[in-house]
Amino acid sequence: MLLKEHRKNKKIIIAVFIFLCLVITYYSSFFGEESGVFLFYFPLILALAFFFQIKTDKKIIYSLASFIMICLYITLASNFTLFKRDIGIATNRYEKKLMILNVTFSILAFVIDYYFIERKRSIAYFLHMENEYNADRIISLKTENERLLKSQFLVNNLTDENIEEIMKLAQKDDPFFLYKFQSFFPDFLPKLDEISSKLILSDQHLCAMMRLNLDTKQIAAFTNTTIKSVESKKYRLRKKLDIPYDIEITQWILSI
Repeated sequence: MLLKEHRKNKKIIIAVFIFLCLVITYYSSFFGEESGVFLFYFPLILALAFFFQIKTDKKIIYSLASFIMICLYITLASNFTLFKRDIGIATNRYEKKLMILNVTFSILAFVIDYYFIERKRSIAYFLHMENEYNADRIISLKTENERLLKSQFLVNNLTDENIEEIMKLAQKDDPFFLYKFQSFFPDFLPKLDEISSKLILSDQHLCAMMRLNLDTKQIAAFTNTTIKSVESKKYRLRKKLDIPYDIEITQWILSI
């Protein structure tokens, strides 16, 4: 929920940066070089790194930074005369307006900074809690998978030698692996065929490896493929077997 709100807030942040840049451009020309208003361009550029992530928001950062720099150079090139000034303004009135502008700008910047700092803290806290939950869930799933696997070994009367033999075949990606697997788990593949007739030989091979509670990294290493490739195969397999997305696929395989 917080992440969705953060994505929506990006548009607001971009609009605020553009608005503040235009305000600086206007008042730096209105009050002239001696007012020093144009110096606000630089903290505005520095603030980009705080509000956006360079890895994911690179285009936004570059675009806004370019826009700010263009406004700065236009202001300098025009010699701070983009907007007509009332030369009849009294000195004390001029200084008072400039002071009000600087105070207002500072308060506005503080309020915006504080708001988005709190938003980032909330998002960071949410991500931290989510990571902790996922870590606990992974440990719980691994424990449950190991329990299911041991129960299957007991049901199929597999000895330690049998387990070691089939694991070695899996590790070598031996063509004999699937045949040996079927001899140890004679009911597994027929049950899968009953669930879906769309499974091909590579799908059966992947299911057999997951039945041995091998994770994605191990399967990738044993089959000499990439982790991304294995994840793609798991995704297609999930669709073929119509496995609900809230159920971990290995746990589903072990429960058959």
